[in-house]
Amino acid sequence: METRSGRNSGHNGHAKTNSRQADRSAITDPTSPASKVVSKHGDASSSSSTSPTQSPTQSPGQSPQPFSIRDDHSASFEQRVTQALDVIIAGQAALKNDMKTFKDDIAEALEFQSKDITELKEETVKMKTETENQWGYLFAHRKYIQRLTDDINKVERYTRKNNLRIVGLPEKEGENSLDIRMIVTDIFSTKFGMEDVEIERVHRDGKRYKGPGASRPRHVLVKLLRYSDKMKIFRGWRQCLKGEAYKIVDDLTKFDYEEKKRWSSEVTELYKNGKKLRFVNGVWRDNQGNLAPFYKGNISGVSLDPEMETASVPF
Repeated sequence: METRSGRNSGHNGHAKTNSRQADRSAITDPTSPASKVVSKHGDASSSSSTSPTQSPTQSPGQSPQPFSIRDDHSASFEQRVTQALDVIIAGQAALKNDMKTFKDDIAEALEFQSKDITELKEETVKMKTETENQWGYLFAHRKYIQRLTDDINKVERYTRKNNLRIVGLPEKEGENSLDIRMIVTDIFSTKFGMEDVEIERVHRDGKRYKGPGASRPRHVLVKLLRYSDKMKIFRGWRQCLKGEAYKIVDDLTKFDYEEKKRWSSEVTELYKNGKKLRFVNGVWRDNQGNLAPFYKGNISGVSLDPEMETASVPF
């Protein structure tokens, strides 16, 4: 029974194989008997649709051609890849061209800027030279003006050589120059014992004070005939006028007065330490005629502009 069964199964297997081969030959050979059978079954099952193995564009009567859906997709994918590669290559070429153009523009701009920088450097050097020359001229002129101002101050100082001022002398209402002359002559006679002092001119100096300080009297400016009389008065005025409300000072020029005030704190400090100074001809000196130590030996006269002594061309 088993042998017969195996034979039957083998026979059936051969039959199925032969049937598949017949179907294939029917597809590839329309003249074979199997193709007719297949054709009949195809006509009965679908009279309006095409065969699964028949191309959609195949007309009746033509030989069937093998068709695969993958072939159409593969062709489309290759076209898209080719197109994408073409776009990339074209983009690279355009980018390369743009980079070259950009590089040329940068080189041209740098060359232009380099020329401008060179011109600016040349202009800067030229202007610096001109500025140095102008500063030199200015410095020389300032020095020249300084010397002229010193000379004018010396001339003015000489014209005031015989002058002195009485500060704090009470001022009477309605007094005139004659009244003042009599008062000053009496002071020299009674306080200093100088009967023969000759006064060239004497008068009140400046405007009358108004307001809270209206009671403060104006200076009395006295011009003596002889310089020797002035020196006698200055040597003893502190002792002779001790206890009086007024005092005698020198008639200084504006610049000499500023120079005297400039070193007032240093002079006061030296006086506290036992060193006495005198202001003579626009500078502070000791009793031996030496310059005060705060000058440091660098002064030849009154300095109207202290910064000029250390000024220099700033280049």
